Amino acid sequence: MISPESIYQDFLHETIDRSSAIDLLMILIDNSENITIRTKSLHLLIKIGSKNEQLFNVLENLLISDSNEKIKIIAARGLRRFFLYRALPSMKHALYHEKSLNILSNVINILGEINTRPSKEILLNELKKVKYQQCERFIHQLLKDHEIDSLNGEKLAKLLLNFLIINYFENKYEKIDFSFNQGEIYELNLSSLGNNTFDLNILKNVPEFIGFLTSLKRLDLRINSLENLPDSIGSLKALNYLDLSYNKLKFIPETITTLSSLETLYLRYNNLEGLPKSMGALRSLKNLDLRANILTSLPETICEISCLKMLDLHGNQLKFLPESFENFTSLEKLELGMNCLKILPNGMKNLTRLQKLGLGGNKSLLVSPDWCFSLPSLKELELYDNDLQIIPDCIGDLTSLEILDLRNNKIFQFPDTLSQLKSLKKLNLSWNNIKSIPEWISSLKSLQELNLWGNKLEEVHESIFELRSLTELHLNYNKNNKQVSKLLDELQIKGLKIPR
Repeated sequence: MISPESIYQDFLHETIDRSSAIDLLMILIDNSENITIRTKSLHLLIKIGSKNEQLFNVLENLLISDSNEKIKIIAARGLRRFFLYRALPSMKHALYHEKSLNILSNVINILGEINTRPSKEILLNELKKVKYQQCERFIHQLLKDHEIDSLNGEKLAKLLLNFLIINYFENKYEKIDFSFNQGEIYELNLSSLGNNTFDLNILKNVPEFIGFLTSLKRLDLRINSLENLPDSIGSLKALNYLDLSYNKLKFIPETITTLSSLETLYLRYNNLEGLPKSMGALRSLKNLDLRANILTSLPETICEISCLKMLDLHGNQLKFLPESFENFTSLEKLELGMNCLKILPNGMKNLTRLQKLGLGGNKSLLVSPDWCFSLPSLKELELYDNDLQIIPDCIGDLTSLEILDLRNNKIFQFPDTLSQLKSLKKLNLSWNNIKSIPEWISSLKSLQELNLWGNKLEEVHESIFELRSLTELHLNYNKNNKQVSKLLDELQIKGLKIPR
């Protein structure tokens, strides 16, 4: 069966000439009922066609007469590429007759590129029709300060597109938040749109025309039902903040990695199965939140984002991490809890700026004796729910540590290495098998909260009275011991908070 790809290959191998290839592609465009075949054929026609009257007539006819939105957009872009200054009449016709904002946005953008007096007059007339107070004020001031010949067509097109797009969202949804600057949107909040199950306007797809908001710096799309993103998201070159949390995304387009200004990307609570291979191209990224997805691996290039400060991978299905983790030298917060990790890469030792490390819920994790010795900035460490029986001595070298969570393991005694943690403020050893609080507990002068719920405590050493900073002591669900109860009563009299 004939296909656009086979026609193109025959043309490349000179089995058929250019004219025959064009005729065959035209047959597919005119007669196929498969839109994928039609769009592929049109793309190839533009690719191999000559800049002649035949191609111009084909593209103009498709823009004006075809019934499919994708075909019309490809035709408009073909006219822009090869026949920009001849395209004015066909663009004007499309502007006055099209209803689809996806098509209109392409047409308006092309009119801006034509940038002649007639094209600028068309754009100005359309701007005057926009019933939007901010638009009316801005256009009035614009015409007051400038003659039409001095106005830039691309700027006029941008203004018109911004007002039409915001008008579209305001008409479709009850309320959206946005901010204007010089007639262009730089902040847009489309979170929680139509979140009612029975709401017909629930946001499942981001329109292609979002890519024309080229001054946008902040875009919030969280808490919707998004299943995919358009490739045009990669056109938002000014974007530095993008929140896509709490949606239904399985993948994100490769074009997202062209957002060179992006500093914050939130993708938590989606259904992501993988990430673009070129993630490392996001060189400005500082915060990347991928919590609660179904990722089983990470692209190696992710470690090229050397200025990353926060990486949240909690709640995925990762079994291993890239060896080049050592490149994350700016990382301050790393969440790796609730995965399937067995070992940590050696490069972890180079994360000297790391302040928070979450490793809880990795039951098969092998905690080597010296993995943490070179993390001098670490203030918070989570090792809960890891089936640990012994705590590595190197934890005692984490002299900046303030919060340590070791709950729900199989630890049977207070690890002596903890006595070195002079900065420790919160220690959670709940739901282990500990029988006694040792005498050296008094050396933890900064300790404010000690949680030993659900252990097998039989003895609490009196040195606990020396913990002047201690404000909370949790000992519920331990053995009912008279010595322990008496000590607790005395501590409570001294003002210590002891839930019972």
